[in-house]
Amino acid sequence: MPGWILTPLVLGPQGVPVLTDAEQAKAAPEVVVLSAMAHGQGEAGEAIGAAFLAAAAGLDEERRAL
Repeated sequence: MPGWILTPLVLGPQGVPVLTDAEQAKAAPEVVVLSAMAHGQGEAGEAIGAAFLAAAAGLDEERRAL
């Protein structure tokens, strides 16, 4: 389309919370995955990983597959 400009939306680390609380991770497992991707290499990486594992353990089969 002539004149059409695509401006992608980008989510960077500053837009993703550092999620280390297991209960919050269980409530929003998608967010803890984003948190691991955005902050997993930092000093909170181990705590984020533990929260992720706690959340993953309680997922039903359909959400786990996703």
